[in-house]
Amino acid sequence: MQGKIKQRNIPWLGALIESLYSSMPMLSIINFLSIITVLYATIKDYLFVWVPWLTFGWFISIMIVLTLVMMLLVYKFLIPSLWVFRGKQLYGFESDLMTEVRAQKTEIKRLAEVIDNLGKFEGH
Repeated sequence: MQGKIKQRNIPWLGALIESLYSSMPMLSIINFLSIITVLYATIKDYLFVWVPWLTFGWFISIMIVLTLVMMLLVYKFLIPSLWVFRGKQLYGFESDLMTEVRAQKTEIKRLAEVIDNLGKFEGH
C-alpha cells in the first residue's frame, strides 16, 4: 500500500493538531464530569428501581473504576501500537531526523572500516 496513496507534509497543520490533541485531556476531564453528572441526574429514577443503593458517590466510583480500566487497556495495547505505527511513519519518509540518522549510520560504517583497516595494518 505504501506509495499508492502519497502523503503530504504540512508542518503548521501537524503543529495545530498536536497542540489540539495535547490540550484535549484537560478539557475532556471537565466534559466527562459534566456528562456523567447529567447522566446520573437523568437516569437515577430508573436506576433506583433496580439498584436503590446506587447513590451519586457510588456512581462516580464506578465511573472512576471504568475509567481506570480503560486507561490500563490504552497503556497496555494502544500506546505500543501507536508508537509502532509512528515509527514506521517516521522511518518511511524523508524527515530531517531520518536524514540525519542515515548520515550518521553511513559515517559509523565508514569509521568501522577505518578501524578494521587499522587493525589489519597493525597485524602485519
